Amino acid sequence: MIYIDRMSIQLPNGFEKRGHNIARLVGEYLQSAKATKTASIDVLSVSGISASQNDSDESIANNIAESIIQQSIG
Repeated sequence: MIYIDRMSIQLPNGFEKRGHNIARLVGEYLQSAKATKTASIDVLSVSGISASQNDSDESIANNIAESIIQQSIG
């Protein structure tokens, strides 16, 4: 499990009504992540993830969570 104290997600225009659900899903994906090591990271920035209005909340959240996992526990 990956524990995050505070998370801020900036999404493109048009995603205002979807942000809460996407953030919730990111949290769920991170809770089920298999952490093999411990790390304490003050700030982690996830960039390079593209999202379109046609992408599902689940797909966007999964991409964000995978990037967090790769950067934090590799």
